[in-house]
Amino acid sequence: MSGLLRLIVFGVCLTVLSTIVFGAPTGLPEQTVPQPFGVNIHFTGPDYNQIEQIANSGVKFVRMDFTWADVEKSEGSYDFSAYDGLMEALESKGIRPLFILDYGNPLYDNGVAPYTKEGRRAFADFAGAAAAHFKGRGVIWEIWNEPNITFWKPKPSAEDYVALAKASSEAIKTADPEALVVGPATAGFDMGFIEKCFRFGLLQSIDAVSVHPYRNNYPETAISDYQRLKELIKVYAPEGKEIPVICGEWGYSTTEHSEETQAQYAARMMLVNLMSDVRLTIWYDWQDDGSDPKEREHHFGTVYRDFNPKPSYTAIQTLSNMLNGCKLVTRMGGQPDDYLLLFKGPEGYRIAAWTTGKEHDITLPLDVPKVIVAAMNGSKTQTDLPDGKLKLKLSQSPVYVEVGNSKRLALEEAVVIKTVVDDKWRLQDVITATINNPLSKAEVKGSITITIPGQKPEKKRFSAFPGKSHTLTFKPNILWDGRSAVTAEAVIAYDDMEPMQPRIIDLGTSHRIYAKAGCPLGRILEFRIYSPMKYRVKGKLRLFDVKGLQPASLRTNFEVESLSVVGLTLNEPAPQEFSFGYELLDGTNKVIFKSPVLNYTVIDGFAVAPEGELPPDYCVVVDGDENVACKVTAECAKRDTPYPAIPPINTCKFWYDIDSGSRFFRLSPTVDLPLPAKPLELGFWLYGDRSGSIARCRFIDSNGQVFQPEGVAIEWQGWRYRTMPLDGTTCSWWGGPADGKIHGPLKWDSLFLLDTLGKETKGTIYLGPMMIVSEPEETTE
Repeated sequence: MSGLLRLIVFGVCLTVLSTIVFGAPTGLPEQTVPQPFGVNIHFTGPDYNQIEQIANSGVKFVRMDFTWADVEKSEGSYDFSAYDGLMEALESKGIRPLFILDYGNPLYDNGVAPYTKEGRRAFADFAGAAAAHFKGRGVIWEIWNEPNITFWKPKPSAEDYVALAKASSEAIKTADPEALVVGPATAGFDMGFIEKCFRFGLLQSIDAVSVHPYRNNYPETAISDYQRLKELIKVYAPEGKEIPVICGEWGYSTTEHSEETQAQYAARMMLVNLMSDVRLTIWYDWQDDGSDPKEREHHFGTVYRDFNPKPSYTAIQTLSNMLNGCKLVTRMGGQPDDYLLLFKGPEGYRIAAWTTGKEHDITLPLDVPKVIVAAMNGSKTQTDLPDGKLKLKLSQSPVYVEVGNSKRLALEEAVVIKTVVDDKWRLQDVITATINNPLSKAEVKGSITITIPGQKPEKKRFSAFPGKSHTLTFKPNILWDGRSAVTAEAVIAYDDMEPMQPRIIDLGTSHRIYAKAGCPLGRILEFRIYSPMKYRVKGKLRLFDVKGLQPASLRTNFEVESLSVVGLTLNEPAPQEFSFGYELLDGTNKVIFKSPVLNYTVIDGFAVAPEGELPPDYCVVVDGDENVACKVTAECAKRDTPYPAIPPINTCKFWYDIDSGSRFFRLSPTVDLPLPAKPLELGFWLYGDRSGSIARCRFIDSNGQVFQPEGVAIEWQGWRYRTMPLDGTTCSWWGGPADGKIHGPLKWDSLFLLDTLGKETKGTIYLGPMMIVSEPEETTE
């Protein structure tokens, strides 16, 4: 179609729309419950019954594919009628849409993701026409769905995605300057792909970053991922441009979790996202997509196929009703595993409370005669407080406490504790506590005590006059060990008033410089030093408590701005097992990072078989759909290393040719290979083929539960050292009790697994030495 004809069609849309009066909300929603909550749907047209049931759950958004091929079936002609009907039904219930502009069109670029100028221009024209057609009706436009995996065909490309996003965003903004554009809607927190998009300039063209934080474990584990993403945004955002984060898709399937657990996670996910200042949360999915009891994709819904509600529907509805009109004020006191979120609304204060640990009771001092407590299923109980104390049972299921007006909670709201990175000191954290006196006549006096594990508590007094504030500043000496969260405990004590439980302050790790030890090659022990915020630091890396290794020196110099690799020379090649701790010192010899002493176990079984043969301690298993063709060969082979000074290393060479579909292969040991009782991480050398396939592993616990850690996308050519967690924090699991808790002893199921993500793939990779990092086992004298 000619450019002139496209403009004519586009102009007709604008002319028709000019007669419509628009008044729908624009931009991201207010953080008032339930405004930022939504569900993903899979239907169009005016299905008023479904929309009414969605509205009754309390959510205010739906997310739906706005598929290019369904709208433009002949060049330059756009049929929006199916979405017109959906929009009418949504507007009748005050629900806004997030429409995903996605997927290829057989009219352009052979139906794959647009990669030519012509294909990108056609997609941008489609996006602009859609924005013009729905101008002023509160639509949020998301560009593509999960372009970092197989939804971007033939294979993911950050550069091509950003080129499409830039062209589409420009077209959308031209048609509707008030429109909101979001992306890249990645599957998981794929920081590698996301950072590539940022480097190609994505943040210049979008208004918010969307991610899909899927995981099989607790929603609370996403908090640190959001922190890392926000720090990355700060590095690449245009000066003066605030770019928020939204959760475009996230859910849990009841093939992997009980319906009760799904309900718990649904409510907690929405609450956790509010805590993390995630501006929009879309639960996946509204309705079960099928009825096959073994098909994971069929069971993400909040309602069954017949629309009968699941417990997750009720959990979302209860959250929406109990916190309706409320905004999150702060996280109150408790243990690190406890979450007590204080909300404030037109009718006073509400509390949402749960724990990720074991069920237990807590006591809260309150100055009201009674409260109403609502369970996750919506049942309510009135509780009298004759002694001014509320005894509350915390479990994995959130409960909601309706308190009403409370001077005690007003004082809790009055204290705002923040952690910032002091630009002057670069690596120094500063904790500020601001007390805003809410009282009109009385002075507020008290103290705040900050305690960091292993350090002496620091206590400071405050005094705030009516309507005034008082700020306290703490500069604790904080070290990260590379693994656990960094937290502080704050006790807020008002004079002549019983304090709440201590507040837990998350000091964050996303900005901290850290180092990781790599698997030795020959007589070189490598360390990778990371500076996530791109601070330039010079200093020293130093080993301590070394056992089993013979390093020529215990220290080496480093200089890092983003990533630096340094090596220590060994007098003798590393044995199979050794241990040490290490630390980083800045230019003033101040320790800025300190790893605990950990155990390291090297797995290198590829030298025991002649070249061209499979090592005798392993077998290759082809798994998945037997109807999908899969050819794979595995053999010992030598391959040049990344370093000319080191001889070629022994590897296991895999050649594979796999058709599209659910098919994969894995390397499984036929003997008991080492797997310590408390594994933390598996590191491995891999010569990649840039296929985009995922390298994974699997292990089995004593209860028969299979764990498959989050893998690594093979997006490189040549040698790389990569790691994956073995501690259960980012794992899928199934079998046994399916509780997601690792019960030792452990054994390997698959030391290596290649997941092609269902796409047709052919290539050659080399697996080199591997290393397990583990905690020292407890010993008894």
